[in-house]
Formats: sequence, structure tokens, C-alpha cells
Amino acid sequence: MYSLVYVAARIWIRRDGRLEEVEFEAIRYLVAIFPSAYAPNRPSWREYLPHILRVLYRSKKCRTYQDCDLFYRVGRCL
Repeated sequence: MYSLVYVAARIWIRRDGRLEEVEFEAIRYLVAIFPSAYAPNRPSWREYLPHILRVLYRSKKCRTYQDCDLFYRVGRCL
């Protein structure tokens, strides 16, 4: 997603009061689609990493099992 679109969407969601809900849903979705760190999956997870890192950077802490799982998966890939 382009940076300007990302910022605009984030402002709109925050103004609507749904920021935490949308972050949780995004993390849940990313956990469902993010492949494992095995070598054959490398092309797939390399495409997802910039987007996932942006979401995790905003999250900064493990609030749910999905957050922790996504942090773990990304760490294994890095």
C-alpha cells in the first residue's frame, strides 16, 4: 500500500474509533496467510515481510496469541 494511502486510512480508522479492532483483524489475517520460514516458502514471505513489519512496528507489544505468533514467525524468517 502506498504510504499516503496508508496514512489516510489510518487517520480515517482512528477518527472512527476502530483502530485497535482493525489492528487486531489485520494481525489475525496476516497470521492466517503468512507462510512458515522454510526455504521453499522464502519468495512468499519475503513479499509479506515489509507489510507485516509495518503492522508489528505499530503494535510494538504482544497483546494476544496472534501478535506473539506473528512476531515469532517474522523472527524465524529474519
